[in-house]
Amino acid sequence: MAEVPIPDELLENLRQGNCVLFLGSDLPLGFDRGLAPPCRAELAQALAGADDPLTPGDLPGVAQDYELDHGRQALNGFVLERADRPTYAVPELYRLLAELPFTARITTCCDELLERALREGGKQPLKVVQDLELAYERPGREVVLKLHGCVTQVGSLVLTTDDYIDLGRRLKRVLDLARLWFVQRPMLYLAYHPDDHYLKELYAEATRGMGGHVHRAYIVWPQPGQRVVRYWESKKTAQVVDADPLDFVRRLRSELRRRPVTISLGERELLRKVRCPTSSWTTTRPRTATSSSGGRWRRRSSGGWCSRTR
Repeated sequence: MAEVPIPDELLENLRQGNCVLFLGSDLPLGFDRGLAPPCRAELAQALAGADDPLTPGDLPGVAQDYELDHGRQALNGFVLERADRPTYAVPELYRLLAELPFTARITTCCDELLERALREGGKQPLKVVQDLELAYERPGREVVLKLHGCVTQVGSLVLTTDDYIDLGRRLKRVLDLARLWFVQRPMLYLAYHPDDHYLKELYAEATRGMGGHVHRAYIVWPQPGQRVVRYWESKKTAQVVDADPLDFVRRLRSELRRRPVTISLGERELLRKVRCPTSSWTTTRPRTATSSSGGRWRRRSSGGWCSRTR
């Protein structure tokens, strides 16, 4: 099969830091080999004790049945034992995603491997599981919205059909922020099955009444099928990319490294003002030097040289 090209619009917005990642939990990463937590289909199969493979969309119903038969505490314990093991290593996909300059990250993964990847990459992730945690957002923090909860907060796990129904009430502000990003910035969906009912519902609710006034969303999934592709094409603002997520992200990083980031004249002027504010210049007669362009340089009171026009 021919390699699917990376959409230019996606690449340009990511280079400008104007893209949001939506990382799903539907891609098998090695649970059967003890390398990573189970994806939703693997978790559903384990809960049901089924021999035949299940789909990601089966999980809420299977988890609901398990809770009815064994209780919520048993359900949570079953999931935690498989999703939170110290032997799990950070997958290559997550390490690559931690390098890319996303505005923010949304995930349905309840494990902390994405946050680990960010920390190992020298970044400071702000994990948002509940609405109140949004109050601690600060510049320089890498926001990670965890829509389906986290293993560190057992009561936050979204597993059953009832959990999905209650999600809008429990995470009103988090979901409002996610919906705002849906409209304001291009969204890159990885490891989230494009035929998932809840993905369609979330996208429909976020873009309702906006017409074509939203940024395009890109859903990367291998062999999605023509019916799924046609469904998202009918939305006019979404595109399914038939590609393996790991291979796609590898090529995306390669393209970002190959093409240098360009900065407009307006952005250069803004950077100059931020780095060399006039308030830091000396009010007494400063020492001066001549720049290579023939202009004047002035020494700031805090040290270093700051360029000024003639």
